[in-house]
Amino acid sequence: MKYTVAICTWNRSRLLPFCVRSVAAQTAAPEYEILVVDNSSTDGTAAVIRDLMGTTGRMRSVVEPRLGLSHARNRALREAGGDVVAFLDDDAQASPGWLKGLDGAFSADVHVACAGGPVRLDLPAPLPSRLPSVAPVYFGELDFGGVVRPMTFDERPRGCNFAVRRDVALTLGGFRPELGRIGESLLSGEDDDFLNRVHAAGLQVWWAPGAPVAHTVDPSRMTLRWLLRRAWMQGRSEVTLERGSGGATARECLHAMRTDLLRSARNAGAMGMLALTGRRDWADHAVPAIQAAGRAYGQGGAALAARVAVRDGAIPARHDR
Repeated sequence: MKYTVAICTWNRSRLLPFCVRSVAAQTAAPEYEILVVDNSSTDGTAAVIRDLMGTTGRMRSVVEPRLGLSHARNRALREAGGDVVAFLDDDAQASPGWLKGLDGAFSADVHVACAGGPVRLDLPAPLPSRLPSVAPVYFGELDFGGVVRPMTFDERPRGCNFAVRRDVALTLGGFRPELGRIGESLLSGEDDDFLNRVHAAGLQVWWAPGAPVAHTVDPSRMTLRWLLRRAWMQGRSEVTLERGSGGATARECLHAMRTDLLRSARNAGAMGMLALTGRRDWADHAVPAIQAAGRAYGQGGAALAARVAVRDGAIPARHDR
């Protein structure tokens, strides 16, 4: 098989060279090309790409004018010349055997549609003690062990390090544009939505332990404020993801909103009690409380959207909408 390594980038001209060079330095790799998708960057990324293209004959680039990671990924799928498209974030660096590790997973079974590997954090400094224990997960850390195997439905590769057969991705419709990062927004979920469709099609997602990447964590993200913002948007992303294409009734959305608000209140109460007693692990409850609040906010918007859709005749009326 031939691989296309797709690097979708937006305003990361400082980090992009490290990412591209890590891919160009692959060892014992299958045949591959490097495709950089510039998602309308404004920070000099175009000049950096021109310089990088002069250092490797494997690289080419395209500009995707529609802002959003899903738009950039879908453009990569259309432009790719490889049988498999391996997505690598522009703030990540591939290990020397990354492509070889991914190829081992795809070669293990003809039903493998996707594969992903470990994500290790490249931290500018030790994590502050005030951050909750779940912080590495929100920064992207992932490790499911050292065995090449099929992943369960609940085991998901990270979007910064996963690969998919191009024909499968195109057949399944690619990535939903309303999900995924859009500029400075921390919206996510486009990879989970795509993997849901992979599983629904009866195809397999495999774990490739020999394909690790290092994910650079920006110093500005190593704060509780950023983590809470990330958790809020994760909750909102989950609602968009769960609604899918059919949507839900207003009553269902409101019921879910009440459930999420209660969950948020319980976590907030526990957080407050721990903070009053001077416990340093109070922040462990802050992140899930904000994520549940984000879900509740999203469910409220979904309920309103359901009512408007019925009013405008976009979907059939039901007694509980």
